Amino acid sequence: MSGDMQMEKSRTCPSCRCSISVLATKCRFCGETVGKPKVEVRQLSVDDLGGESTTHQAVSSSVLEALDAMRQETGTDGEGVSGLDAGGMGGGAGIDTSGLDDFDQPSFRAHTPKLRKPTVVDRLMTVGKIAAVIGVVAIIAIKVPPMFKSNSSKGNEIEFTPGPNLAPQILEENGDLLEALKAAVNAKKENPNAENDKIADDVVARIEEEVDSSLNASPWTMDDLNAASTMANSSARIFPSDATNALKMSVEQEYADYHMLLVDIDVDAKTAGFQLSDRKKAEVKIGELVGGRFKVVDIQSNAVHLKDTKRNDRSLTCAMAQGPR
Repeated sequence: MSGDMQMEKSRTCPSCRCSISVLATKCRFCGETVGKPKVEVRQLSVDDLGGESTTHQAVSSSVLEALDAMRQETGTDGEGVSGLDAGGMGGGAGIDTSGLDDFDQPSFRAHTPKLRKPTVVDRLMTVGKIAAVIGVVAIIAIKVPPMFKSNSSKGNEIEFTPGPNLAPQILEENGDLLEALKAAVNAKKENPNAENDKIADDVVARIEEEVDSSLNASPWTMDDLNAASTMANSSARIFPSDATNALKMSVEQEYADYHMLLVDIDVDAKTAGFQLSDRKKAEVKIGELVGGRFKVVDIQSNAVHLKDTKRNDRSLTCAMAQGPR
């Protein structure tokens, strides 16, 4: 009996600090309840069959309760047992296990798994995978857009049908000639062929007739010249060609000729002085030409009478500091 008691494990009462049995639930000295101890967990192995095995024992709750009582009594706020509180049974860092029994100490030993460092082969494989992904992305970026563009172009070619050329209808209805020219140009772009080329030339010919009609209008005013200038400039902008550019240049010259100014009159000498559009001055007498086209018919004290030899001898009057009207 005494041998059994010597072999029995003991623990310290958290209240009176006396030694009591590890199996006791109540202190025999102070009468305080110390809690039930946990039963040791024994893992059976080949030792039960006559071989060697290691018995794994769990920490009893009484030991943990004793440590908690000690912490409260000494006033420590988690020091020394922080590892146990924070990490449970996996840490044990900062815990003094020297006072524990031999079977309790293995429970506080940390068993941290070691991470395997990447080898050169692992790094090469990682680099290879990244390079493969980059290569695939690059191939997609290069190949896919042209494919979509090609398919889109094919789809447009299949679905697109050029509309009718509306220029002939506009001409037939005596509509706006500039609108007719725009329609002819659009038709040439959508469906370039000989027929649409001819339609565009026909519209330009009608515009030339309209400009010439304005320049030779009778009675004529400067408004007619302004209308001809607008028509010629717009046609050259809508449809640049040899014909439209030549028409524009012709009207610009007409406009410049009509913007000369009468700057001097000598009634006794029967001479008149003009400033041309190029800033040059010309002094002429009756019967002579101004600017190569306006013939001087009469010189009066406040005006000079002219005839435009390029426009069917159109009669004009040029007052002082003004142009032909």
